[in-house]
This record gives sequence, C-alpha cells and structure tokens, in this order.
Amino acid sequence: MRRSSMGVTVGGLALAMSLAALAAEVAPPDADVSVTVTRGDPAGAPVTVDGQVSKPEGDSEDVVNYRVEGVPPGSQATVLRVSVKCSGVATNTTRFLGTGINKIGCNGNNGRLLERILNANSNPAGSIRIRADSGPGSPGNPAYVAYTLTFTAAPYRPN
Repeated sequence: MRRSSMGVTVGGLALAMSLAALAAEVAPPDADVSVTVTRGDPAGAPVTVDGQVSKPEGDSEDVVNYRVEGVPPGSQATVLRVSVKCSGVATNTTRFLGTGINKIGCNGNNGRLLERILNANSNPAGSIRIRADSGPGSPGNPAYVAYTLTFTAAPYRPN
C-alpha cells in the first residue's frame, strides 16, 4: 500500500479517500419530543418524527412521547401503528424500547415497529426510546443512525 495525494493505492488499485468520509457523524443534542396522534377513519393524518442518535460521541438516546386522541368511549377499539425507517452506521443494532416495544434493529419487518390496540379503558399515552448501540463484540465501533418514526391511528378492524 502506498499513499498518494489523491488517495491510497493497494495492489495497483487507487482508492480515493477524504478526511470527511473518514470522520464519524455525530448526532446533535436535542430535547425529548412529544406528539399527538389523532384517530381518523380510515386513518388520521400521519405524524412523523425525525431524529438522529450516535455513539460513542453525540446524543446516544432520544425519547419520543406520544398520546392518541379520539379514542371513542365504548367498545370500538383504535389501533396505533408506528413504523420506522433508518439510515446510517449500525442501524441493525439500534434499540427501540418503550410501551409495547423491545426491538433491536431498523428497517426489518417492513418497517413496522409497533401496533398497539387501544380502547376506552387504555392509557392513550406512551413513549419510545431510541438508543444508538455499536453492538455486541464491537464496543469501540462508532454508530450514527438517522431515523424517521411515522405514527397513525385508525379504527381497529380485526381480520
């Protein structure tokens, strides 16, 4: 391997590198987020939350608090659905914890993160913690994940 001003040459193959590409991204600090999800029929307008988490530097955990409005009295149930899309480094080890959730990894299961059935007696509030994790066997490896959570609430109609 030899270095040149344009990059690195390995076995005659030139690989262009920049300092920016080598630098790990760092999630900026932010406050917890609270959202209200309104039940609609067939579904209320989606509510989205974007954020980033990183480790070992930066903001390693985000908290999204949610509340579902419009859950009717009586026996008609409401389904809250939360999906997630992620990009970055270590998306497969990002942790999602909270009310009805204990999941590791993004983008699996068609992006479905949570499906929660609510009725008049249910607590319509909950929270989701998003944690950056470099994963087992790689504690020194950096992680940076940008995510989007999408919340919807609709009448529950079992198949």
